[in-house]
Amino acid sequence: MLKPTSNVRRGFLAPKASRKTLSVTLLALGPTMGCCANDTFRSSRPFELRSGVRYHDAGIVTTRYESGVDLNLEMLFDVHNATLNSLGAPRPHLGLSLNSERQTDVYYSGLTWNFELFTPRLEWGFSLGAAYHTGHLSGFKTKSFFNSFGQEYRAEVIDQKGFGTRFLFRESLFLGFQMTENQGIYLSADHISNAYLSKTNDGMDTVGIFHVLRF
Repeated sequence: MLKPTSNVRRGFLAPKASRKTLSVTLLALGPTMGCCANDTFRSSRPFELRSGVRYHDAGIVTTRYESGVDLNLEMLFDVHNATLNSLGAPRPHLGLSLNSERQTDVYYSGLTWNFELFTPRLEWGFSLGAAYHTGHLSGFKTKSFFNSFGQEYRAEVIDQKGFGTRFLFRESLFLGFQMTENQGIYLSADHISNAYLSKTNDGMDTVGIFHVLRF
């Protein structure tokens, strides 16, 4: 039992309606499932630092074009007010992911919900928010070619990940184990895309592991 504690372009495979439905469903779960994870085990300290590594552009529901790993840092804040409490008491977060191959970096913010899973030592949760990226807007790249007579010509080819817009939607899911009341280890997956606000919408997925420190 869970306790509170335009057209499809290459890349993103999930239907537009399904993605919107998923986001709305996750957001609706917050108030219906009550408060965040039970504090009988997890520390009630106001700050939480998450640090870890992520497999960049994992290709779960998108086409993989980029490589490397990401260094991920994220800070969560305990903020209590009537508006957040009405949404299930999520915590605001700020984060960044820096790519080892100097490809797409991501800076993001949003709200995070945590829920106890069977036992106070296990948690699952999700987050919803927005992201800014440093990648390409278009998936097309101009390259040089040579015909059978040795003449050079240039053409645009799909050769890189195109995000379509500079600001994107971001969603994540995670599962964690509480080692102590102030520390834990979590597995997570996240997705960024523009939800087809642009004809170009490659999107990107990452998966990773991170350490949690509450202080």
